[in-house]
Amino acid sequence: MSTEGKTYRKAKPSDIIKIHEELKDLIKHNEDDEYVHYVGGETDDSVAQRLSVSPSSVAMIRKQMFGQLRPYRAVGSASLEMLANAERRMSTLEDRFNRLLQNMKVNKLIDSTHLTITQEKETENVD
Repeated sequence: MSTEGKTYRKAKPSDIIKIHEELKDLIKHNEDDEYVHYVGGETDDSVAQRLSVSPSSVAMIRKQMFGQLRPYRAVGSASLEMLANAERRMSTLEDRFNRLLQNMKVNKLIDSTHLTITQEKETENVD
């Protein structure tokens, strides 16, 4: 949610109570961890929008009453994005390595037939 161009008033005591009541069911503590996380894809922004308060008010109350959010996403789409990025980078490295070996072979610097990397294709077994 973009908060650009919006103005918010200072949170009143009634807002603080409303935010706390909303957060107590949406915030979970991780075992053996100092951080908290939202459940169900909620964020400070989504809570703020639903309650018509500023995201900074939600963040302040969450930090004071529940704790700091985990500084990274360990699960979900972020992990899938990281995996896709790693696969792209690995593919690029394989291509560069094969080109380097090809150049070395052309220039008769090495016999590279045993060093060439080929990317394995994923296959689905259909039963």
